[in-house]
This record gives sequence, structure tokens and C-alpha cells, in this order.
Amino acid sequence: MLSEITGRRAVLISAFVACLVFVHASRNRWALDDEPIIETNPATHSIGAAAGAFFSPYWPPQTGSGGLYRPAVILSYGLDWSLSGGNPKWFHAVNILLHGAATALVVALALAWLTPPGALAAGLLFAVHPLHVEAVANVVGRAELLAAIALLGLILLARRYRRATTPAARAGWLGLALLSLTLGLFAKEYVVVAIALVALDEWCSRERDLARSADLYFAIAAVTFGWFYLWSGVAGGFVALGANATLQGLDPGDRGMTMLAVQPEVVRLLIWPIDLAADYNPQVIPRRTTFSIAALIGLLNVVSITWLGLALVRRAPAVGFGILAAIIAYSPTSNVLFPSGVVLGERTLYLAVLGPALGLGWIVSQPFDGARRRWAIAGLAVVLASLSWRTVTRVPVWRDSVSVLAQEFVSHPENYRTRIRMGSYERRARRFGNSLAEVMAGVAIFPEDPFTAVTSVPVAVEAGFPILALSEARRAYAILPQHPRIARLLARAYLGVGLTDSATTVARRAMLADPDGVLAARTYAEILAATGAPDWQRHLADAHGNWRVGWLAASSESLGSGVVELPDYLEDAHFCWDLEFTMGLAENLRPDLVENLASLLRGAGACQGQAAARLRG
Repeated sequence: MLSEITGRRAVLISAFVACLVFVHASRNRWALDDEPIIETNPATHSIGAAAGAFFSPYWPPQTGSGGLYRPAVILSYGLDWSLSGGNPKWFHAVNILLHGAATALVVALALAWLTPPGALAAGLLFAVHPLHVEAVANVVGRAELLAAIALLGLILLARRYRRATTPAARAGWLGLALLSLTLGLFAKEYVVVAIALVALDEWCSRERDLARSADLYFAIAAVTFGWFYLWSGVAGGFVALGANATLQGLDPGDRGMTMLAVQPEVVRLLIWPIDLAADYNPQVIPRRTTFSIAALIGLLNVVSITWLGLALVRRAPAVGFGILAAIIAYSPTSNVLFPSGVVLGERTLYLAVLGPALGLGWIVSQPFDGARRRWAIAGLAVVLASLSWRTVTRVPVWRDSVSVLAQEFVSHPENYRTRIRMGSYERRARRFGNSLAEVMAGVAIFPEDPFTAVTSVPVAVEAGFPILALSEARRAYAILPQHPRIARLLARAYLGVGLTDSATTVARRAMLADPDGVLAARTYAEILAATGAPDWQRHLADAHGNWRVGWLAASSESLGSGVVELPDYLEDAHFCWDLEFTMGLAENLRPDLVENLASLLRGAGACQGQAAARLRG
């Protein structure tokens, strides 16, 4: 029967199985990150809103950026919402179809090296691999699906480009390849490795001609650098702020020791992914900052697997490509070059499954006769059936946030983030005592994560413990003082205990640390309103906030109102900062008002020392 499999049938069968094992994911609702990114995010509720947010970070402004910029994903959500009215079943159905498309492309890729039965085996393993559950059954996993489709499509289009014989055909395939690359870059950041994957594919092929492909690589590099420039302007400044809690604040050496110890777990997930987790943050994976036995094992893993991939490029190109492509695809989120948003995530290994998939396909492609063939088929059936069963039973875990948390609470009680999330749900039920107990238990497990304060501070306030709220906010601020969201927490906590001067100072520091940030400006305006600041001071703060969101007319109006209402003389140096800080805005927006501000500063004895340097400039 296997001998009757053709390449086209292998593609269709694999895509069908990929959809079949995940079909019940269409019953799922919103889970975890689906809620802030899709369900409650206005940018995803229409095509127009999604298009309007094209030059905005992936995460909504109130949640932070983390260095993520994925406008193609946001546009896909806006399209889905417009077509379905926000029905999560539709979103999940689209994810299932996208996984089927990615699987089909894997088979098409594999057919260059493997027999149709071997390519089918590779496609089936990729289709049913349990590591894919998070990417497919959780809607926000769509970023992985779109990125994988774009990268696989780019490799296939690059092959057609290399084989084209006329200038017109080469130009056409080049254009499609660059379009696929662009869509991928706008879907997920790790697509920057595209040029390495295309080069690896050519290296593993029988049609190596780097000179003929030079313009292809130049074009890929140009588009990638163009995207990098755009990304750095929109979200790149938030990369360090979005680092995961395990690696927050570690230097490259300590980070390397921690990540080496993670590598055996990565290999285990790719080879035999039976034990799965929705979150691998502390203490599921502990922080190790010194060389250890675990780090040594991880180093041996990395060296031996890389050597194996390089050694097999000529002898078994499918296996060599699979191993090296998995390493390349995983590298941007491996935390080796820079800290990323997760220490380890199942969805980030979506394309890395190419390694075991192509390895299995190569085994099936070998000539087997008689009993060995029957044993090989039986073994393949057992492996695929086992993995399929794990996938099918794992999908319902992602039905909604409560289902995920309940499962994680049982299987990984050491995970501090599960405690924090359980506290959030207790808070929604207005059981503030239970909420505070869960949240503080999570903080006690891993106090090095500053973002636990996003939950612990308001819960402590609602439970009637403002001093605890201030302590939590100060803990977070000591770890990450430059983050506007953390500064907002501390400023509000100071207000809660009546320390208005401290609240104002923190808010001003946030304005200075994030000169273009909307949240910092809103925090300062909020503090001024809460402390009964003069109208002119609040107008100047509003001018900064309006400027940062691009409302130039409103900013100009607020600036004018503030200057009109300025007092004749400043006796309190507390107000000098607002005039100093507003000078730059006035120079850019309302030069006609600069002299008004300068005159008041020159005439205010309390401001002379602070204003002199600015006025000289």
C-alpha cells in the first residue's frame, strides 16, 4: 500500500490528518493570552482597527510590548472578528486549517529528498506531534503557524527561483519569495533566520549554485534589514523589558549556564513529548547561574546534535536539513544571543519539529524487505498512534483559561505563575482573601519576577493592605525601574498611603525614562489629578500625553491653555520640573510659547539653578 503513495497523495493525507487530530480544538474558547491580545483588544475587533494599529506593538499598550511586532497576525484577527462577530470557534477553525497548510508544505519540502512514503511519514509526524497543541489549540499560537507557513513557502519558492530558466520567471519567483518573507516577518520576529534556512536548503540540495542565487540572498537580506529598522522603531526598545523572569537581570554568562541546562528538556520535548506544560517558567525550570552537571549534559547535547546535523548533510540531506533547520529556527528564542520572552515554550518549537519529522521520513524511505518492512510499518503505526492520542487528549486542556490553570495546578504546583493566575481568577470572583493568599504564595516561590506585582499590588489594595501593596510595588520597581507599567504601580501605591511627593517623583522619573511612552505620560497626569495640582500643571501634562499618541492639535491646545494659566511667579521649586520638561515640547510644537516659559523660569528664583543649563542650551 505504501508503494502506491504519490507525492500529491502524501501532501493531501498529511494535511487531512493534521486537521483531523485537532478538529475538536474548534470547541475551545479564549485561553490565557487570547484574552488580552484578542478578546479585550479593540485593535483586533475589525479590519479597520487592525490596519490602524499596523505600526503598533503586538501587545495592547496597557500590557507592555516585550519587543513584539506582529501586524500580520493582528490583521488576521481583525479579519476573523469581522467575519465571525468575535466567535472563538471561527478563530480556532482558522488555526486548524493553517496547521494543515503548514503540514502540507512540510511534505512538499521533504519530497526533494525522500520517497513519497517517507515524505508521508514525515508529514504525519509533523501533523500529530503533541508539541503543536499550544500553537494550534491556543489562538495566539497563530503567529507560529503563519511564520512557519511563510518560511516553508519561502524555501519552496527559492527552489523554483533557482530552477527558473528565463529572466521573467526568475523575477516572478523572486517577487513571490520576498512577499512570503515579508508576511512572515510581520507574523513573528524569528523569521529573521529566513536567509539561513534558504542557504541551508540550497546547501543540502543537489543544485548548489550560490553565485546564481546571489541576488536572491541580497534581496532577502535587504527586506530583513528593512523590517529590522521598522521593528526597532515600533517595538525594539522593549526587548530587554520583555525578558522572561528566569533570565531577568542575568549577564550573558549566567544566562548561558541556565539555558545549557534547558537543552536536554528541548530534546526530550522534540523526541518524546508526553509530559507537557503550558508554562516552563520557574520553578518548572530552575535558574542555574553556575556550571552544573545539567549544564554539562546540555552542552554535550548541543555539540553532538550540531555535529550530527553537519555530518549528515551529504549522507542523508533530509536528516541533516531537519536537524540544522530545527537549531536555526529555535535559535532566536533560545535566549543564547539575547533574552527573549520565554525560557522555553512549546509553541516556539513548532518549526523545530522538522528535525524528528524528517528523521522519521528518512528511516521510512530506506529499502525494507519482508519481515523488516512489516516491523517498520508496525513501529511507525505505534509511534504515530501514541503521539496522536497524546495530542487528542491534550487539546481540551486549552478549552479556556480555567482548564489550563486547573491542569497546571495539578501537574506543576511549583510553577509560581499558575499561583498568580489562580489569584487573578479569585479576584474576579471578588474573593480577595483567597486571591491575596494565592498571589503571595506565587511571589514567595519566585520573588525575582517584577510583573507579579501587576497582580499582587491591586489585590493587596482590594484586600485592605495598602502597606503590603507598597512593599510589593517597591520590590518590582527595584528589579525593573525603567518599565512604565511598574512605575505606574509604585506611583499609585505611594498615593494609597498618602505619600504624594514620592508618587510624583516616581511618575516624573517614568516620563524621563520613557520619553515617547504614552503610559508614562498618562501616569503623571493621573498623579497630578489625584493630588489636586494646579490647572496649568495638569494642562502641560495633558499636552505631553496628547503629543505621545499623535494628537498634535489637542497637544497644542493643552500647551496653550497651560501657558495662559501660568502664575506670575513661582515660589515653589516643585513646579520647576514641569516648565523645564515642557520646553522641548514647546520648541517642537509651539515655538511662540517658548519665551513665556523661559521668562517665568528666569524670573523664578526657586528655579534658577535647575533652569540655567536648559536656557543656555
